Amino acid sequence: MPVNLVENEAGATLLLEGIVTAEETDQFMTCLKEHPELALDMSACEHLHTAVLQAIIVLRPHISAMPADPFWSRCIQIEKENMDENNTAG
Repeated sequence: MPVNLVENEAGATLLLEGIVTAEETDQFMTCLKEHPELALDMSACEHLHTAVLQAIIVLRPHISAMPADPFWSRCIQIEKENMDENNTAG
C-alpha cells in the first residue's frame, strides 16, 4: 500500500512509498486531517499523482524526508519555498 502510517518511539509518520496514485488521495487527506501532527516521509516515493501533490500543498504537513526522485523533490521544494515566502510576507 503506497500510504502507510508508521509508528515508532519518535512518533508517528505518514510514509509514501512506491507509486502513489490518485486513488490514494482520499486516504492520504483523511489521515492528515485526522492527524495533522504527522510528519510526512516521502523518501520511498517513486511517483506522485498531482492530486496528492495538491493535497500536500493545501494541508502543509511537516515533511521529514523528501522524495529521492529529483523531479518530485524539486516540486516539493518549490512549494515549500512558496509557503515560506507567503508566511513571511506581509
